[in-house]
Amino acid sequence: MEERMTKSAFFKVVVAVCLAAVFAMPVQAADKVKVAITTFGWSYVPILTAAQLGLYEKEGLDVEIINTGGGAKAAAALAGGSVDIFGTDAGFILKARERGADMKLFGASMTEYATNLVISKAWAEKAGVSDKSSYEQKLQALKGVTIGVLSRGSGHEQLVRFLAREAKIDADKEMTITAMGTSDATLAAFMQGRIDAFVHSAPIGERAVKDYDGFMLFNMSKGEVKPLKGFLYTAYVSREEWLKSNPDVAVRFLRAQQRALNVLHDPEQTIKARDAVHAAYFSKLDPALWTYVWDNSIGAFPATVEVNAGQMKQAADLVNAFQPEPLPSAVVDASWTDDFAKQAAGLREMQ
Repeated sequence: MEERMTKSAFFKVVVAVCLAAVFAMPVQAADKVKVAITTFGWSYVPILTAAQLGLYEKEGLDVEIINTGGGAKAAAALAGGSVDIFGTDAGFILKARERGADMKLFGASMTEYATNLVISKAWAEKAGVSDKSSYEQKLQALKGVTIGVLSRGSGHEQLVRFLAREAKIDADKEMTITAMGTSDATLAAFMQGRIDAFVHSAPIGERAVKDYDGFMLFNMSKGEVKPLKGFLYTAYVSREEWLKSNPDVAVRFLRAQQRALNVLHDPEQTIKARDAVHAAYFSKLDPALWTYVWDNSIGAFPATVEVNAGQMKQAADLVNAFQPEPLPSAVVDASWTDDFAKQAAGLREMQ
């Protein structure tokens, strides 16, 4: 009996020691990832959704979202290594690679050129356009317009000049392009009649339509400008060195984005995402307007984080339209990879 008790006690001691060792083991820390954005705006809804719904944690990531307040600052932060990922447009990476930057696009976030163009109702009446007007008729409404963009040389101005070319209008002689600086300044100038039109991502255009007698000339989120339909507007870019050193982290980051896209396109889950993002980042915006923006523009986000050659060619064509020498094909080919996104896209049916 004493021998049995001894063996039993010994067994209990062994079990206790093993359990103590297990509980004493340090919990593996989540991998830290710093992501640069230029504003807490519509273009970054998947990134923000993943943050609010705990999707990064599901992938073992500790993601810090850094609002740099501008593309130049975000690009400098990425190049300098103070951030790991930058959410930006495909044109950025193409121009960066042409300059020799060690960067690569590795996933898709938004696949419509979601910078909407709004004109005043007064200008719409003067130009004779309405919801029923054709694409060509709406283009002609740009002749003589004074239009606001956030900054000169920006993607906003590029869109205006692209549409001017579509309309066969000389952007430098037959319209006035004005840099506004901020969305607040844009809305103020529009309300006061100092500009007839402006381009901006949601929800600024929708707000102008609702509150300031605006008319949505082109809803880019719905692909109303056919040559830009399906445009890779926002993508994930990193340094090649970081991608090579952290391939698993890159895939897990994209898996979190894929989970977010799944939620955005799920009829039930999207409501949870809409309300969470509104509460965290857009609480000053009227809830009814936010719901309208969400329902009206959610289609700008793709079903998958995957990238393809057609999207990169479309982006390169737009860049080439505004520079004297076309991008070398080798630059375009080297600027992107779908290797990480293919692995992450396996979660398309998961939340």
